[in-house]
Amino acid sequence: MKRRKYAFYNGNNKCIIFGFSLLILVLSIYGLLMIASTLRGASAEHVYYGYVPPSTDIENIDELINGEIRNYTPPPGTALLDIIGTEDNTKVEVYDISTGEKIVSITVDRLEKKTLFIPYGTYFKVVSNKRVIAHLVGGNDGPSMDRGEAGFYPSVEGGFRGKEFIFIPMSVSDSYVTGHSNGYNAYILGLTKADFELVDSSGVWSSKSTVDQHGAKMYLLWGRINHGDAAMGAGNSMIFHLTASDDVMVASMNSGALIAVPAVTGGFVGKLFLAPVHMSFRPGVGTAGLLIIPCEPGKVEIYDASSGEKVAEKSFSESDVAQNTYWFRKFGQTREKEYIIKSTGNIVVYTGVTDGSEDPQDMGPDVTIVGARPNELIKVFV
Repeated sequence: MKRRKYAFYNGNNKCIIFGFSLLILVLSIYGLLMIASTLRGASAEHVYYGYVPPSTDIENIDELINGEIRNYTPPPGTALLDIIGTEDNTKVEVYDISTGEKIVSITVDRLEKKTLFIPYGTYFKVVSNKRVIAHLVGGNDGPSMDRGEAGFYPSVEGGFRGKEFIFIPMSVSDSYVTGHSNGYNAYILGLTKADFELVDSSGVWSSKSTVDQHGAKMYLLWGRINHGDAAMGAGNSMIFHLTASDDVMVASMNSGALIAVPAVTGGFVGKLFLAPVHMSFRPGVGTAGLLIIPCEPGKVEIYDASSGEKVAEKSFSESDVAQNTYWFRKFGQTREKEYIIKSTGNIVVYTGVTDGSEDPQDMGPDVTIVGARPNELIKVFV
């Protein structure tokens, strides 16, 4: 498997979200950065920003669109920028920010994907008259078959919670390795009890179910893969549409990951979080865990989401905050568990899995997205 890094963006009208790539200096991964959306005046103009740092080249890949496998090799020195429509007849323009040059003008319909090749080193912006999903992917890091991508998908409404999601699933290691059960690229978290339906863009494959409050339902879906790899995921197309009766959050979970968890109240700084903790079947290697960084003094409590039982607590003083103290709560070989994190002061929460030791320095390697509102203090872990 040639591993690629993914990120999905759909901006929130109420704030600009900044993204940080934690490993953009590592040769074999692609970094991606931020994308945001704003409303300007009476016309709904959505603007998304991104950067493509230098990386290794993507090799020959397969995509599944409406039952047809499409195979191609991206030009050397480029990343893939997928533009997916959330409404029909959406006008989109992509610009090189450094030169001001318009790269392309396209039109996309609902659940339609168009892919652009963006050279490494490009700062770009996407301008659309209706909201779109912007999906950036690039690079590879050699034949590692026990890794995959992880992170939260944005909702169509904006932010990371909502009743509607359109996304291309991130690639997890089960997409490549027969017989493993390493990860899920649709990990659906219920903020309340909610009925939902998951359908691919062809309408051929679908699934209906119910997720309990503070519970989760997990799927392995078809995503973009390297040519010739065995796709283990469900679906007749790699573009998926999720609708729910109440707010849910949707993530991709996999071993060897570091993921910034959005707060239930929005943004990445908050006092209440619902976090999945998941480790693949790799006995004896590393630990699953939560990494919590206080931005204010206060008491932090961790609860088992299914039972409501408190499993750990820790207090942070003014001095702890000033010294950039963090708390790494290890959960060992935990799979498919959800935890509620409550705090009296603002915190940032990461979930993930270490690789090779039980030290938080070994969480990942991966790319994650965090964001700050204007004038908001946020702390990141590298």
